[in-house]
Amino acid sequence: MKKLLLVSLFILATSAFCFADKYAEVTVIQSGIVNKVDVYFDNGKEKPYKIKNEKGGRFLSPVAVVNHFKKKGWTIKEVHMSVAMANTIRVYIITKKEE
Repeated sequence: MKKLLLVSLFILATSAFCFADKYAEVTVIQSGIVNKVDVYFDNGKEKPYKIKNEKGGRFLSPVAVVNHFKKKGWTIKEVHMSVAMANTIRVYIITKKEE
């Protein structure tokens, strides 16, 4: 029974499919509720920060994370979701270059 559960979890983790977001040109792994979001910026001036998702919070899927940052006006470079790290999403944001 334990082996069957482990095999099922492995198949679930590896069978996550990709969802291509045509607007932000990112690939999002679609695999359920997001527990934590780590946000990184490319300019080095803004500090990375974390968002913890409260129970019943706003990030019910990786797509909701992408939409959240698009509404803020950020350009998203990459989005990675790790099932092994308790459904943590890492979002890499491109900031506007100062002239």
